[in-house]
Amino acid sequence: MPAVLRARVLTPLALAALVTTACASAGSTAARTTSTTSTTTAAAAPTSLASFTHVQLAYEDTSRPAVDPIGVRSAPTRRLPTELYLPAAGGRRPLIVFAHGYNGDPAKFTQLFEAWAEAGFAVLAPRFPVTSTGASDGPLSRAGDIVQQPADMSFVLDQLLAGRYARRIDRARIGVAGLSLGGGTTWALISDRCCVEKRFRAAAVMDGNRFAFGPKTFVPNTIPLMVFHIRTDIALPYAAAQQAYAQASAPKYFVTIFQGVHPEPFEDSPSTADEMVRRSTISFFRAYLLDEARARARIVPDATVAGISSAEADTRK
Repeated sequence: MPAVLRARVLTPLALAALVTTACASAGSTAARTTSTTSTTTAAAAPTSLASFTHVQLAYEDTSRPAVDPIGVRSAPTRRLPTELYLPAAGGRRPLIVFAHGYNGDPAKFTQLFEAWAEAGFAVLAPRFPVTSTGASDGPLSRAGDIVQQPADMSFVLDQLLAGRYARRIDRARIGVAGLSLGGGTTWALISDRCCVEKRFRAAAVMDGNRFAFGPKTFVPNTIPLMVFHIRTDIALPYAAAQQAYAQASAPKYFVTIFQGVHPEPFEDSPSTADEMVRRSTISFFRAYLLDEARARARIVPDATVAGISSAEADTRK
């Protein structure tokens, strides 16, 4: 990661869009720096199921503060409680690092994470200190903490790869995904000059738009991309998602979900698109993290469900 911390401020228009995201997600759910850290494992014992183990980790970045506009969540460090799902399969496993949305929490994605873990992927999902559950009880300007979230994602990945579970992770096969505000965080990690994380090999953006963390900061993504967006989404514009996709480099996939409420196809709340999202993301990450040609051929069919969704692709290298 870059050693210099650069403060970046979103434009009022971009922040207003993030505020809209907050309103939509509340019902359900930039800088980067090298750091001196304090890392511990949570007291709760790991939960072991037949096909995966669920571990709760207590990560803390002592080099950066958490800054809440009203001070309630302000702290001299950034505490990042993190969920880790480890497949039971032995050896090193591919990893997906996940960013939740505004007023969100990794606990709202258990069905998706369990499906990924059962398919053989490890999952690492931090809870952000300012924008997590309860954020909607304060000013919507809390969404501006997105400028710090790419660094949070890189930080928790650093900690995992330096800790007791490092031997279970395939460092050459790491992907990233995120919903809403976390989708914006994911865009930054693959296409904003401030925050590009070169360890990621594939990315999935779920109902998230791309936000510039500074003037003229966008760079071409260099990894495969899958974008999901609800056509009738009132939180973040469908047209903006289409535009970002059009500007992205191939290989890339765009999945239109015909109707629904902003977070529902991705969080645990019921949606007719739940199974489609699980199946198509598994095919996508199998294709581009595990280099499975058969999975690559399944992405569009898995993401195309009559009455629920349609998919398009540009698979040029």
